Amino acid sequence: MFHRLLKRKDPLQLPLFNADFWVQIHDLPHGLMSKVMITQFGNFIDSFMVYDAKPVAKGVNKYMWIWVKLDI
Repeated sequence: MFHRLLKRKDPLQLPLFNADFWVQIHDLPHGLMSKVMITQFGNFIDSFMVYDAKPVAKGVNKYMWIWVKLDI
């Protein structure tokens, strides 16, 4: 795991308990593409942060990207 250290920060004091990941979910029915459902999927994985709506907007609605924070 990597973390960009700011100037004058002690690397020994840096908490490395979480990591951010983009997760791609495939074959979602059109009714499950709402923000509410995507948020629930992300929170089921761990902690939902944001999702990428570009695939849905472009008409490629067979998958969705979800950004989650995982407890590692």
